[in-house]
Amino acid sequence: MRDPANDALRDVGAARDDVARAERELERAVLAARRAGATWQEIGDTLAVTRQAAFKRFGKPVDPETGETLGTGPQLDPAALIDHVVRHIADGDYEPVRELMTHSCSRELTRTRVMGVWRDVLAEVGALEDISGVGAHRAGTPLPTGPVPGPFVARALLEHEAGEIACHLAVNRAGRIEGLLLAPVAAEADMAF
Repeated sequence: MRDPANDALRDVGAARDDVARAERELERAVLAARRAGATWQEIGDTLAVTRQAAFKRFGKPVDPETGETLGTGPQLDPAALIDHVVRHIADGDYEPVRELMTHSCSRELTRTRVMGVWRDVLAEVGALEDISGVGAHRAGTPLPTGPVPGPFVARALLEHEAGEIACHLAVNRAGRIEGLLLAPVAAEADMAF
């Protein structure tokens, strides 16, 4: 027997995947247009945004001394960030985590909500013992270890006394947390980001 809710959730997941693919294709197309000689003004006009907005989103400025790509936001170490967030939550210290969030994220992920979910985690798998398997990706593309500009999603495996929890942290271009998800590892594939 078909379950309409499961069908609808599959559609949501498929749409999310379509958006991620479209974002990657748009970035490839913009970079190809730049290599072919298109200006940021022309790209912005095509996208119905300013040239500055197009550059901020897709530009890849290069440091003339090092040859490394310059980010348009702060460079953050996903491993250090996720460690900082998880350890503060584990200590019951919500405020340092809230200070890293966007305003809209902190309105949704209140102290009550975050600490309530953490209590549920503790009841299910016990105390946090270690954090491992940290990595980060941008639009499905793995990022190198060490500091990187946003946006990215950091992922870690939280090792507890009696099980493991997947932790995902969404970070925007400004280096602010836009989302935090905790779920059993078996449910990780269904996490929103």
